[in-house]
Amino acid sequence: MLFEHRLEGQDYRTEADILHLIAPIGWILVICSILEYFSTLKLKAVEAEAPQKKFHLHQYVRGQYLKQNVGKLYSNRNIWLSIIGLSVFWGISQVVLAAFPAFAKEYLGETSTVVIQGLMACSGIGIILGSVIAGRASRQGIETGLIPLGALGIVLALFFTPQLESTGLLVVDFLALGVAGGLFIVPLNALIQFHAKDRELGTILAGNNWIQNLVMLAFLGITVVFATSGITSVSSAS
Repeated sequence: MLFEHRLEGQDYRTEADILHLIAPIGWILVICSILEYFSTLKLKAVEAEAPQKKFHLHQYVRGQYLKQNVGKLYSNRNIWLSIIGLSVFWGISQVVLAAFPAFAKEYLGETSTVVIQGLMACSGIGIILGSVIAGRASRQGIETGLIPLGALGIVLALFFTPQLESTGLLVVDFLALGVAGGLFIVPLNALIQFHAKDRELGTILAGNNWIQNLVMLAFLGITVVFATSGITSVSSAS
């Protein structure tokens, strides 16, 4: 909404003109970052699980830490498969985030960033709802049955996305995608924390985030290759 407001009625012809007009919005990020910093100061200090461990630069440079930490992830099948599932989901989410605006503009004739971002925001609302549902279903234990159900919902929602032309139906579709995503990722995250040893939990979670970012970057790279090759979102989906 702020983006649209800053550009409304303005004369811009190049990317530089657009950046100049929307630059003040960046101060919101600065303010939020400052608030985040002060919020971290209120966090309670906790004792380290392994205070005797030391960081050795030469082991880091030679990739020994990487090999050891990835080995810890791969040694437990439940943890490894959960990480793969989470990585693929967030990789897909990155592709949708990158490709849908171009799809909406080219095939739906929608140029308003408010509408386009609003549609994709519905998936975020859906993730919240799906996470709440998954949490309630897992009160007595980790409900792993939600994982295939969520995966199926993700597949169906993605299948229908390029087929729909109605904004209302797309709202429902993105909401369903988010709900299915919430059902999918909550049990997987719980499985990782359940099977990880207390002394290795920090390493496991860090490795989980590292692999997720690698997969997200790879998926975005594939998207760029498709775009530069002239493969549209509709033709690639079909």
